Amino acid sequence: MNHAIIEDEFKAVDFDVNQEMMPFILTLFNSPAYIIWPVDGLGISALIVMAVSIIFGNWHWREYQRDLKERQWFLFGILLTLAPFTALFLGFRLPSWGAIPLPDMSLAATGGILMILAALPAVISAWILGPISASLIGLISGVCLAYWNTHSPFTIIEFTAFSMLLSVAIRQRYRTAVFSILRRPFLATLLIACVHYLLYICGAFFWASGSIVENLDFAISNSRAGVIALAGSFALAGLVTEFALVALPRVDGIKHKLRPSPSESSIKVRFLNYIVSLTLVLVLVLLLVNWFVAGRSAEKMIQSQMENVARTTTNKIPFFFNTGQSLISQYASDLSGGMSTPEDLDLVLKRSFRAIPFFSQLFVFDSNHELIGAYPDQVLPDTSFTTEFQSGLGSALNGVPVQVYVSPPSEIGHKSVITFLGSIPTSEFLPSYPSATSRVIMTANPSMAPIVAISVFFSSWDSGISSSTTTYIMAPAAKARA
Repeated sequence: MNHAIIEDEFKAVDFDVNQEMMPFILTLFNSPAYIIWPVDGLGISALIVMAVSIIFGNWHWREYQRDLKERQWFLFGILLTLAPFTALFLGFRLPSWGAIPLPDMSLAATGGILMILAALPAVISAWILGPISASLIGLISGVCLAYWNTHSPFTIIEFTAFSMLLSVAIRQRYRTAVFSILRRPFLATLLIACVHYLLYICGAFFWASGSIVENLDFAISNSRAGVIALAGSFALAGLVTEFALVALPRVDGIKHKLRPSPSESSIKVRFLNYIVSLTLVLVLVLLLVNWFVAGRSAEKMIQSQMENVARTTTNKIPFFFNTGQSLISQYASDLSGGMSTPEDLDLVLKRSFRAIPFFSQLFVFDSNHELIGAYPDQVLPDTSFTTEFQSGLGSALNGVPVQVYVSPPSEIGHKSVITFLGSIPTSEFLPSYPSATSRVIMTANPSMAPIVAISVFFSSWDSGISSSTTTYIMAPAAKARA
């Protein structure tokens, strides 16, 4: 590219999470294995209370646990052995969906990972063996996912509680329509996912160690990926178990007949069930509506601010290039005058550099591409110029008046460099440089670094210079012509 003309045109872009890729993951063993335990007393207390609640739940629903005989013990051993492998192999990485990192932790926010077979041993155990067996197998799977995936101890609680509740739902023998639906593994996983959503919010809130607002923001922003990752694996396992239940209806070993539900045996209980259910539904709908409205408002506000920043940044780019091209042409004209000694060249470069604080470095080359002058640094680094710039020197020697090049950062943390080249008209120079009949001046200017830094926030938007400089300078929906 010789030079770029930026048209001032801005176009808002709507972010579509459906376009985000979900890469396949063969195993989680490549991920670091650790658990971040809650550091404050409230988080530790919440973890203990949840663990005790699971133990109490297994004791309360112990009647649904099947008496294990030789075949059942063999099946339990197989499922227990398969649990780590199904939890750590074959999955998809979900998009982050606006998730924020854990407060006060130097960890990047990542989307959840849906392990396809993670819940299959726990669901089969919940169907055939009972809640205690399902909780133990869910405990093993939850530990694996917590160490290699979420790094949260509350993942163990969520997986174990989901397994226990699913087993109770499948093995209960109440005869009303709602309980009949709960006996279907796939439908039960979908209904229990609603309870898991609330459990996930509580767990993530107490896991974070920031303020109340920070913890709540972290929990809500990560809930979408977290719930889909865990509930999705249970839904897939429930779907497989649903087909197995149709093929093998007696394998669960349940011989009890259907019995009246609590709402059928007491008018008071039925009234309380209706009131509590209606209240929970209304509260849940209110929370979801408020969350959706507040989220959309916040998204629009942030997008509007980003658009303003991008528009302001884009408007500065044409002035930058116009100023640089004008200055480089002026400096080239100044250097075409008579200079009898190298000190005269240094004096002209010094005066031009200090007159307008625009460039960061000035260089002068002769017709052999040899450096004959520089200011303020006199030494030319080996990695200063790209192959594109070297070809630009030849173009300048052939009479191209002004050229502009963009050089990418050589390392992470370095700045991009905008290079202006101007052709110096032929004139007599020094006797010691008889071949310097045509000269080129190059200026490396990293003053566009703020624009490049701002453009990181718009990395999913259109480039603003050309396809060859997309990585270096970006401006939302700005068009370039060579």
